[in-house]
Amino acid sequence: MDSKKSIGFWESVASKSDLKSEDTKLGNNVTSAYDCNFILKYANSDSDVLDLGSGGGLIINECYDKVKSIVCVELFEQFSRFIVKSPNISVVNKSISDYQPEQNEKFNLITAFGILQYFNEQEIQELYIKYVQYLKVGGKIIVKQQFGVNETITVQNFSKELGKPYFAQYRTLELEKKILEFSGFKIIEIADIYPPELNKWDNTHFFALVAEKL
Repeated sequence: MDSKKSIGFWESVASKSDLKSEDTKLGNNVTSAYDCNFILKYANSDSDVLDLGSGGGLIINECYDKVKSIVCVELFEQFSRFIVKSPNISVVNKSISDYQPEQNEKFNLITAFGILQYFNEQEIQELYIKYVQYLKVGGKIIVKQQFGVNETITVQNFSKELGKPYFAQYRTLELEKKILEFSGFKIIEIADIYPPELNKWDNTHFFALVAEKL
């Protein structure tokens, strides 16, 4: 499993003729309020934020007016057109693997909500090593996604629920921590971010993992 297969899945979603903003995210869309509230623990009106895999802006649209600026990196223009138009928001339609900040721009906070499970272990290590460079001194990254409860779970088959092939890797929390630490981060918080009813599967669990640039 690698990110190219996952991109293929999202390409099929983006090609829908009746695409809606909620289609750009899997699962329960009520999580956006929880996500926004958690982000604002680490961001304020002085914060420059880089959001990876912004999708249709379900989170960004809730908290953009609480921060100084947000750069939204989203591969699919069909998704990013749902992001609210605001002077403090800029949208870059590139993959997070290809994105480069303009003129050595650095950020107080990087957010990656429901995106990094679409990259395998080798790919994710390369991404963390890349993105730690784009943080200011003391800058932080928040990674929120499902993590394997007892083991890393790699999904690469046809999903009856979604009606199409689906690819993702749900690494264990311990493995993700080790990769972040190897890449130049220090773990500062692990949050059980949602109420129990929003964790649908027994073998995975949502966490928000916060790490600071060393």
